[in-house]
Amino acid sequence: MERASVLDCGSPLPLSGASGGEKAPADWRTPKPGGTATAPADTAPVLLALADWVVAAFATAVKAFQTSPPPQDPRPVQNVLAHAAALLAHELPPAAVLARRLEKLVDGMPAPGQTVLLRPVLADIARQLYDRIKAADHAGQPELKAPRARLATVLAIWLSALGRRAEALGPAQEAVELRRALARANPDAFTPDLASSLGVLGSVLEGNERAVEARASFAEGIGLLTPYFLALPAAHQPVMAWLVQEYQRLSETLGKPPDAALLGPVLPVLAKLSSATP
Repeated sequence: MERASVLDCGSPLPLSGASGGEKAPADWRTPKPGGTATAPADTAPVLLALADWVVAAFATAVKAFQTSPPPQDPRPVQNVLAHAAALLAHELPPAAVLARRLEKLVDGMPAPGQTVLLRPVLADIARQLYDRIKAADHAGQPELKAPRARLATVLAIWLSALGRRAEALGPAQEAVELRRALARANPDAFTPDLASSLGVLGSVLEGNERAVEARASFAEGIGLLTPYFLALPAAHQPVMAWLVQEYQRLSETLGKPPDAALLGPVLPVLAKLSSATP
């Protein structure tokens, strides 16, 4: 028997064609001429509720996918993301509002190394979310710069996982530029994020055979994250350990000695944390 889609059960709102209850518009998945879709204003709450359901259904589908024995079936996840893509085609409620709701999909995404089958569809939805938020930012909503930077980073990661390294460079660089500006305005809130994006940029640069620049990017990330790491070691350990590992590896590859002053404050703390881990 064919495995049922998560879209066939568990939705808090009946979709078009379901019996009883509040329904989404019959044509809510149909893009209008020009590549967008519109909906009457009174359907906005329905669409927002659908967005919340899509996020919850996505998390459930991904968990089921990851825990199912081979051969794994990606169709339930793909079906949920098809709904997300349809929602992102709407102009009402404002596209940025829907995109911010659906941005929570990122929290449920597995790491690229945990899946191969889902990489194309996850990269595609990351692109659509990023495009929507970027367009709204350009249209005069500067408060969206932080989520835009986050989505640019996520997009760069997924494009790299697909082997589209040249295409990943633009979003990776944009994320660093955005987070650099945000960190200047609010260092404590955004400097750790900037360090993480510098690490992603380093990985993308190396993938584009720009190892010297990649090493410099990892080094900058280490320097920026160090005071936050020393203040809260456990909270920043995963990113710092990754940055240091990549910096040391590239230093060896390039035949350049690691900067002792850069790593001096960090290595003993990392070693202590590592020894304390069971």
